[in-house]
Formats: sequence, C-alpha cells, structure tokens
Amino acid sequence: MINVQTKLDIVDNSGGILAQCIRILRKRHLANVGDLLIISIKNARPNKKVKKGVLYRSVLVRQNRNIQRKNGIYIKFKRNSTVLLNQKNNPIGNRIRGPVCQELRKKKLMKVISLAPTVF
Repeated sequence: MINVQTKLDIVDNSGGILAQCIRILRKRHLANVGDLLIISIKNARPNKKVKKGVLYRSVLVRQNRNIQRKNGIYIKFKRNSTVLLNQKNNPIGNRIRGPVCQELRKKKLMKVISLAPTVF
C-alpha cells in the first residue's frame, strides 16, 4: 500500500526516474495497484518529456506489499512502480519496463496494459 510521500520508481520511457506521491485520488488514504496518484518528479533524465519538480498524474502498476487475488495467490514485487499519465489517463511514454499487474484491467487502463511486455 502506498501512502503520501512514498518514493516510487517510474517504469516508462517518459524520462522520469524517481517520484514522490503527493496525493491519492480516491477516498481512502492508502493506494493499491491500479489507483491514480498525483506525483512530483524528484529525479529525471535530461532532454526528455518530463522535468524535475513538475506534478503529474500516474497509475500504480507494481507494489512492494502482497497482493491477494480471489484464487488465493499472493503476488509481491520488489519495488513500488508507477507509469505517468496525461489528463486523459493515457500514458505519456510509449514503452513500459517490466511486468504490470492484472488488476489494471478492472480499472479500465487497457492502454497501459497494451504497452507492457507482460501482464502478471
């Protein structure tokens, strides 16, 4: 689960490396996989689409805490990871590194799933 001020890895090729969660866009104060976040870019590559210190929307695609599915399987990733989105909830980058969770299908984020190499 992600709380405010949690550091997140950015796993698309938009140019961001590290981000910090500013706000969670749901009623609860904790975020799970598939929830939308407002993040601030803390570290970015030079000459790319995103700049350091700018606020963006993002979706959480992997989390460090166990995710329980209805069939009894628990899934856990090593890092908390996110993908940057524009105002229409479309990804800013055009490539995603690593797998994304299957729970994004329930949130209707099919464009993020289509860019990922694997859906876990």
